[in-house]
Amino acid sequence: MITENVECEFIGFDPEYEIKNYVAKVIDKLYNSAPSDSGIKLAFQKSHQLMKATCRIASQVGTFVAEAKGINPILTIQSLENQIKDQLESWKSNRFEKVS
Repeated sequence: MITENVECEFIGFDPEYEIKNYVAKVIDKLYNSAPSDSGIKLAFQKSHQLMKATCRIASQVGTFVAEAKGINPILTIQSLENQIKDQLESWKSNRFEKVS
C-alpha cells in the first residue's frame, strides 16, 4: 500500500483483514488516478452496525470529496470508491479543455 501523502483511519472499530486489504487496494487505485500532487485522506467510522466512509483528495487542481454509508463495509467502500473515481474521471476528461 502506498503511504506517501495518504492518511487512513478507522474509528470505532478494528477492521478485519479482508477490509484492511480491500481498503489498501482502493487507496492504491485512487492514488494512481489522482493528480500527482494529491494528498488523500480516508476515514471509516462504525457506529452500531452502520459504517460511514469518507474520502478527500486535495491537490492544486482541485478537491475531490465523497461520502458513503451502509451496513456492509465492502459495499460502502465500493460506493465511496465509485464516487471518487467518477469525479477523477470527469477531471481527467476536462483538464485540457481550453479556458476562455
